[in-house]
Amino acid sequence: MKKKHIIGTLLLLVVLLTTVFILPFNIIKPGDPPENSVLKKEIESSLPVEVDQIIDRQQVGDDHAFFPFITEDGQRGMSVWKVEKRKWTIGASDNGGEPTLWKIDPEDPDTFYMIYNLHPDDGVDKIDFYSKRDRNYHIAGEYQTYVPQIMSKEEVDLSRSYGVHPIPELWKELQHQQGALAQSNGNGRRGLSPISSTNDHIQTLYVPYDDEGEHIRLKQTAGDHSFSNGEQMDLIMWMDPLELEEEQIQ
Repeated sequence: MKKKHIIGTLLLLVVLLTTVFILPFNIIKPGDPPENSVLKKEIESSLPVEVDQIIDRQQVGDDHAFFPFITEDGQRGMSVWKVEKRKWTIGASDNGGEPTLWKIDPEDPDTFYMIYNLHPDDGVDKIDFYSKRDRNYHIAGEYQTYVPQIMSKEEVDLSRSYGVHPIPELWKELQHQQGALAQSNGNGRRGLSPISSTNDHIQTLYVPYDDEGEHIRLKQTAGDHSFSNGEQMDLIMWMDPLELEEEQIQ
């Protein structure tokens, strides 16, 4: 009985210690992102820029955030942050604000966001984003699969020159379908991510317009330096208007 009593006491002590010390440590919230002065310092340490102003602070879920900024020389840039080991840390930054696909979890399209910070001198009035899947044909043994072309448009009116937007639900479905297709064709074998193995077949593109509805290029918005601390940031490619016209004709 005495031995059982000692074992019971030890088990109770372990439970108490776990409750008091370990569980709170694991569920503790990181709190709000750092003050702007800290953001500026970290961004400047990652890029050859001097930050004049953090334009906005947009939190994405509990453990990610988007910070568009302006440099001392008027350039627009972007920085994304994440919670790592229960503290906020810089995830990626760029001294340009061109449209970018931020993949918080590259294997989960539900965590994909389109971000941008446009220079006013480019005169952008709206942006049309496109998700495009090319036609394809797969043969795997006795199985043959035809993949039709899909092009889906998402129009973004620019009430502000910067933004962070989750990709549309249809685009998420498209990404998930591609993952399932890869798996059915044998590409989802162990060690290969179905989604990452097929993303080459899905393009995210954009076409910017001025206030007269004319296609334009983002000359002032483009940057030339970037930094990444583990966050996947895929540049969204500008779409040639002639290519868009050809797609609409088909």
